[in-house]
Amino acid sequence: MEATLASLKPGEEGTIIGINGENRLRQRLTEMGFLKGSTIGVDSTAPFGDPRSYTIRGYQVSLRNAEADQILVNIDKGL
Repeated sequence: MEATLASLKPGEEGTIIGINGENRLRQRLTEMGFLKGSTIGVDSTAPFGDPRSYTIRGYQVSLRNAEADQILVNIDKGL
């Protein structure tokens, strides 16, 4: 099922299928390791819901919801 990274709940995982948004944002996320085919998991959410912590390619990174909303993922079911 296709969704944005921002729509995943803590404990859920997905596979990156694309990145929307401005070139600068896409380049920055790509340089951080947000590549097509990479598995990403939602670890936690800050007390007020933004930012959120994710695990990708063996490291943790925090993104604002506005950034995570630009990342398209295929939700991995059965996890």
